[in-house]
Amino acid sequence: MNRGQQGFTLIEVVVAVAILGIVMVPLTSAMVVGLRTSDRTASVLVSSADRQLLAVHLTPDIESSSGPVGTDPATPTGCAGASVGTNVLHLQWREFSSAGTPPTTAVSNYSASWRVVADGSRWHLVRFACTTGGPATETLVGRALADGSAATASVSGATVSLTVTDHLGAQYTVSASRRTP
Repeated sequence: MNRGQQGFTLIEVVVAVAILGIVMVPLTSAMVVGLRTSDRTASVLVSSADRQLLAVHLTPDIESSSGPVGTDPATPTGCAGASVGTNVLHLQWREFSSAGTPPTTAVSNYSASWRVVADGSRWHLVRFACTTGGPATETLVGRALADGSAATASVSGATVSLTVTDHLGAQYTVSASRRTP
């Protein structure tokens, strides 16, 4: 019989299995670490996006606000058909515009209500906004709050702040100053 037809020797098989084991251990470890951290990474990305949404929407609302600021949980949204959740912060303001020929002055009353809304066992921060009591536009700005009391607002003089605690336990605050009426 020729050597080529006899198959592998025991030593060749043991060496091949040893090399395969040396290669597979780091690959398996990398897979396990990757799978364990992917959920955490996704949660951190969601939290980061929520912080950006909050800053993008809340800051202009506060800076526009010249009417009363409502931090009572029972404060209504001021918008038609939007009565869900618990109020955290309610802002109002007026804007004047000149339009048409000849120019006329039109007044629009704006309302923005920042509310904690339950969705099953999860809590979200939702912005309800409308013009002159019309239908609300809903914007989801916080997808995963720690619980139903994870968003609180405070008013100190002209400064309005909204503090949010997400499901990861991270707390962040957005503050801005109101315009004077």
